[in-house]
Amino acid sequence: MKTVDIFARVVDNAHQNEHLLKYGGMLIRHGAKGAVSKMNPILVWIDATKAVIQATGSYLRYCAETEITKQLRIENETLEKKLSLQLEKNDLGRQKLQKEQEIFLQKKEYQSIEYNKQSQLTQQQIRDQLALLKRMHQLLMKQRSQSGAFGELIHLQVLLDNCINSTLSLLLDITGGPNETCSSDNEKKE
Repeated sequence: MKTVDIFARVVDNAHQNEHLLKYGGMLIRHGAKGAVSKMNPILVWIDATKAVIQATGSYLRYCAETEITKQLRIENETLEKKLSLQLEKNDLGRQKLQKEQEIFLQKKEYQSIEYNKQSQLTQQQIRDQLALLKRMHQLLMKQRSQSGAFGELIHLQVLLDNCINSTLSLLLDITGGPNETCSSDNEKKE
């Protein structure tokens, strides 16, 4: 859009306007009565007509530029409205994504906590079972030492040893490596 500073151009136009220079100079040199007697009326009418045509052309150009400016303002307002609507839409979409991300992170955190609880519970259950099996092993050893080596007691001892080995390997698989208590328990058993 082209802006025009009207008041700054008035002074510039006064120095560049040929009509103003011509007739202004006559008025200054000869005065009002002398200027009228020196001027040809036909030329004055031709100059006046030419000035009116130029003024009309300038006014029509001004009207056209004003209409273009008005259309550009309307287009600018339309674009601003579209932009604000798009920004609101993007903001709502961003907020929705943030909520979904928060919900997803909360679910993952909950699942992680539940998995840790289950893992700890499972490890504790296995340790409790191992303690029970150790107690059974002690009672079985005590019974064998008191009664002798009967076939049923030996068979129970083999089954108990298999159960202890399975429980220890399960505990090692869950924890991901050897456990100090398990290795010390194996050493005690041997």
